[in-house]
Amino acid sequence: MKEEEFNKLLMKALDMPEIIEKLKKLFWGSTASSIPQSDDEQYTQLLSAKNGEMSKFKEQLDSLKMQLSAKDDEISNLKLQNKNLQKEYDKLQKENDKLSVQLSEAIEWPQKMKNEIEGLSARLKPFERISKVLDVYARIPSKTKDSLKNLLGKGSPEELISCSLRQSNLENLWESGRVLVSRQDYESAKAIGKMIEFMIEIYEKFNSSAEMLSVKIGESFDDRKHIHCENKNRVKVTEVLLPGLIINGSICLKAVVR
Repeated sequence: MKEEEFNKLLMKALDMPEIIEKLKKLFWGSTASSIPQSDDEQYTQLLSAKNGEMSKFKEQLDSLKMQLSAKDDEISNLKLQNKNLQKEYDKLQKENDKLSVQLSEAIEWPQKMKNEIEGLSARLKPFERISKVLDVYARIPSKTKDSLKNLLGKGSPEELISCSLRQSNLENLWESGRVLVSRQDYESAKAIGKMIEFMIEIYEKFNSSAEMLSVKIGESFDDRKHIHCENKNRVKVTEVLLPGLIINGSICLKAVVR
């Protein structure tokens, strides 16, 4: 309520006898009835004193109103801050949830990658052998490769596999290796031997009567299944240069050894 409105209501109330009577009882208590109604001077002095007290009370009330208003403003600011903090908290919570998912995925990633690698390894395993053979072929001298073009072409996986399907191709490749041995080109001969091993493995899958001749390092030399590359009388096999081939239980290609 504005001060001007308050003063008007106060002056209006002071003109009402019942209000004056209540003020007397309020100000003087039980002695109010003993105050002469006609003693205007005494009544005016008391009323003036009480008006002073009421003015102080009003000042105190205004001060409290100002403090209350300030607190209201402070509360409003705190509410706004709390609202902003809640928004920030919600934002951080969402980011935390997202990071938690990413962390979980990061923890699972090594195992997932391991499983994928194992799966790929299993799928690539059949190709490991031919990959090694192709690597062996790549290291054969160009001159030797040229002599094998009629059999192996460019040495692609398809050509190697195709060459492996016929016994005559195996025999011709073995003979090429034996010629290299006779020239003492043992490294090239061993490379040819590795390729023949691979090709015999493939040939076995298409011809159940075919198998590679088993030769172990350290076993006694046997001219029935071995050919010694140096034509020396050796007792033990120390190295296999070219593998042998058995068809229907009979040796059709002997192993060339040292």
